[in-house]
Amino acid sequence: MPCTGRMRVAAWKSPRGETVFSFTMLTIDADQHPVMNAFHKPTDEKRMVVILPPDRYDDWLSAPALQSKGFLVPYPASSMTAQGAEPVQLF
Repeated sequence: MPCTGRMRVAAWKSPRGETVFSFTMLTIDADQHPVMNAFHKPTDEKRMVVILPPDRYDDWLSAPALQSKGFLVPYPASSMTAQGAEPVQLF
C-alpha cells in the first residue's frame, strides 16, 4: 500500500531523551490530475497529498535535500480508484 503523510508516523528521540511522534503531509498542485482535481469546488485551489509507492520509501528517507523535489510528483491516476459518497447532513 502506498504511503501518504496521513499514514506514515515517525518516532524519534528528542535531545532530552523523550520519544516524539511526528508526521508531515506534503501536498502538490492537482489542477491537471484527472482524479484528485474532482475533490474540490471549481473555484478552489486543487491540491493532492504526495503519495510514495513502497519501493521509494528508502529513497525518500535517504535523499539529499536538493534531490527531494524529484519525489513531489502526482501519483498516477491509473493507479487510483475513487467512488462517490452519499451526501452527509452535518447539522
